[in-house]
Amino acid sequence: MSKVSIGLPCFNEAPFIEATLRSVLSQSEDDFEFIICDNASTDGTLEIIQSVAGSDPRVIIHANPTNIGGPANFARSWELATCPYFMWMGAHDLIEKDYVKKLRMVLDSDPQCSLAYSDSILIAKDGSEIPGELAETGVAASDDSVVHRFKKLVWELHRCDLFHGLTRRTYVNPLHLTTGRAPDMVILADFVLRGKFRRVPEIMFRRRHNRDPEDIEAWQKRLTEQGYVSASQTEIDSWTGTRDAHLAILDRADITPNQRQEMRMAVCQAYLEKHSVPWDASTEAATAWERFLLRISSESRREEIRQTIRAKAAYKARFDNASARARIQKELINLLKENHRLRRELAKARKK
Repeated sequence: MSKVSIGLPCFNEAPFIEATLRSVLSQSEDDFEFIICDNASTDGTLEIIQSVAGSDPRVIIHANPTNIGGPANFARSWELATCPYFMWMGAHDLIEKDYVKKLRMVLDSDPQCSLAYSDSILIAKDGSEIPGELAETGVAASDDSVVHRFKKLVWELHRCDLFHGLTRRTYVNPLHLTTGRAPDMVILADFVLRGKFRRVPEIMFRRRHNRDPEDIEAWQKRLTEQGYVSASQTEIDSWTGTRDAHLAILDRADITPNQRQEMRMAVCQAYLEKHSVPWDASTEAATAWERFLLRISSESRREEIRQTIRAKAAYKARFDNASARARIQKELINLLKENHRLRRELAKARKK
């Protein structure tokens, strides 16, 4: 059985898809399954795929009869996968011939690794290297501490090229693809909670800069058409949704309450500093359900919810504080001693 599934979701990539397909099909690791999901392209992308890759037995071509949106198409390419390891390939990007092999060897050698990736670089539309462009080395999230790994990712993630690294298929949660404008960031956050990231220090992934510069209106229109945001969302709204998706992951993670609180704080601070997403103590301490209520309720109701959350957080902080716990424990011991003394005196009184 093959070890690696490669999913390639695509839509209207006719200028670049042939080069991408050939970079995958020429891998030195030739035992893999290659799942291509075309999202009802209108520019001849599907015809190029069938011409270049249709006769290769490793290739599975799935053509959606209608456009189901970007997130659903990414999810579809994962749903069709059957191998233990999985990666998403960008439909306009290129990989070196040893990319899959070297990443697969990393996962084979380290069961604690949740993602293997290589250095990457941006290339121009014509495939040439952009002068002065520096290599992207990802995030060195290889600490044993899950808190350190998570905080490194939240603060240091620049480009999401490592999203195209190799992971364990069962680690992918397709629901994260529907979490707003940056589902790749949410998925990487989930991966880093599951294990370490391992870097191969070679430029083996080439990310094509295939779009012209966009203003806010063009960006909004494109992401709306692809199904990542709604037309009514502002940029702050979309980043708020991504932040809340990070917090929701922490709600479900198998970590201690103190770890959860520390990582929640890091998420809220990072999104405030990097994307101007407002927050207060109520956001940090809220559960996923409470954050949902804060978004849909009236302003007066939101203030009531915030007050409840703050009170809950203050109560929790009282017992999370080490000195407070020690004081309460001492008081409890004294009460138990006093209880024993009174019981002895009562027993003596009964004998008399």
